[in-house]
Amino acid sequence: RYNCPEGVLQCEEGDLAAFSAGELEGLRNGVDENYTDLISQNGAIQNHQLGIVGGGANTRFAISGNYLSEKGVTIGQGFLRRGATGSIDHNSGRFTARLSANVVNSLRDVNRGDGTWGEALSISPLAPAHDENGDPLAFNTPWDAQMWNPLVDTEHRTNEQLRTRTFGNAYAGYELFDGITLRTVFGADLSVRRDAVFLGALTDD
Repeated sequence: RYNCPEGVLQCEEGDLAAFSAGELEGLRNGVDENYTDLISQNGAIQNHQLGIVGGGANTRFAISGNYLSEKGVTIGQGFLRRGATGSIDHNSGRFTARLSANVVNSLRDVNRGDGTWGEALSISPLAPAHDENGDPLAFNTPWDAQMWNPLVDTEHRTNEQLRTRTFGNAYAGYELFDGITLRTVFGADLSVRRDAVFLGALTDD
């Protein structure tokens, strides 16, 4: 409880009752960190697509590719996706054939997730975020071991989700008689998942 003599808004006795020794040191040194601002950054999105189609009277083909990159508004977070599609169709008399394939690869950097904002909102603004060299300062809240510098936590952890999917099909048909066609179809769908998590010694986990 902050108690000062009547009519006095700020006094040393009140500071000693309301703040820990570490917070008082930060207060006297003019520390006033905005941690939500420190964990924020300007986001950016890049999206590129390219396609080519061609062919002749009996054979047609199409090829396309796409690239998507997202830089998150929270430090340490982002998303990357790449994909390609190809197909070819052929007709010759009674014979028809088609081959198509798709490949999609994505990488999501989750890092601390929403926990980064939880740390930024809970840590005291009187705790210095950086040391004298400008590096994120670990153990900057000795008065509260449950508080953690989100800049240090983000820098020393990795949480990535890699996804790759490849699928396609092949088709061939031959018209034996009018209205009667022999067909064969083959399809495949392959998915690969990999989650990579690394927690350094200076994370809060």
